[in-house]
Amino acid sequence: MAAGLAAAVDFQEEGRPVAGESYRPSWLKSFLSEEDLIKIKNSVAEAEKRTQAEIVPMIVRSSVTKGFLPFHIFLILNLFTLIFFRDGSDILFYSLIVASFPISIVLAGWPFLQRALIPKSDQESDVFHRAHFEFHQKKVGETFGSTGVLIFVSLNEHRAVILSDKGVATEIDNERWAEAVQLLIAGIKSKKTGEGFCKAIAHCADLLEKLSPSEKSNPNEISNRLLIEE
Repeated sequence: MAAGLAAAVDFQEEGRPVAGESYRPSWLKSFLSEEDLIKIKNSVAEAEKRTQAEIVPMIVRSSVTKGFLPFHIFLILNLFTLIFFRDGSDILFYSLIVASFPISIVLAGWPFLQRALIPKSDQESDVFHRAHFEFHQKKVGETFGSTGVLIFVSLNEHRAVILSDKGVATEIDNERWAEAVQLLIAGIKSKKTGEGFCKAIAHCADLLEKLSPSEKSNPNEISNRLLIEE
């Protein structure tokens, strides 16, 4: 996974419903258990006792634009058909041409093919833009004191991003945020995604506590649950 770091301060749109602690779509079940979701929520609650900042963990299935991918796979399959079957029977040749279209649509949904055929620069850009979009949608930039932090994972692309609002973006070096991202990535790679999120959340709390320590009045402005989107 690759880390991306930035601050976002624009106007926020209305957020979508938050997933409950036990909600796990099929694509996420091999990465997070129901117990993990509870642990992540509790980690955010504990972290926010130490700081006025709001920490928002989020995971999405995919961020890249894949509309062109079936066409690319269709061309690749037809190239192989042309190379290896052009001297065969016409029925077989044209049957393979026709069959390659629905096959291309199915193959375009495979994450490893998406990572292989979509340029890494496009994947990084799409994940970063998706993270910014979710930062706006979830109103992470509308917290009191402008100290919201989004911990964002795009699963299919194997990438993670941390976005911080203007109240902390200029005060904490990117290298410090990158340390939190590495903790998260290490957890995911070792198939301990919940533990990775919890460690990243705790690390962010360490950074934010020094900059924006908790005060007597410390309302919980954003849900502590892990946000889950397609």
